Amino acid sequence: MVTTDEAAPAIAPPTLAPGAVIADRYRIEARLGAGGGGTVFRCRDLELDQPVALKVVSSDGDLERWRREVAMARQITDRNVCRVHDLGETDEVRYVTMELVEGTSLRTKLRAGLPTSEARSVIE
Repeated sequence: MVTTDEAAPAIAPPTLAPGAVIADRYRIEARLGAGGGGTVFRCRDLELDQPVALKVVSSDGDLERWRREVAMARQITDRNVCRVHDLGETDEVRYVTMELVEGTSLRTKLRAGLPTSEARSVIE
């Protein structure tokens, strides 16, 4: 199930729409959400024929900071943390690719009324 966030894209040029290909490798399938850190898309990695999440981040920011962040994130291996794959940049965008985790957003679950047992599990 693809989830969407009602927020307007925080960082995403209008050319990033379903069907667009980033870096000759990632074809956008859908916008998943947006926040202060960027806009996340469900993409198809055309090289590996695998789904990935691609987060478009600000190209105004410090590239070295993003490199350090991605390098540190790649060291984390935990079933509760999505895996980060890579940091890339084109003339148009800077992006981070990561494991695509399917499911429903916490916001959607909360709006629907989260059962006590499930809320307890999320908090723990």
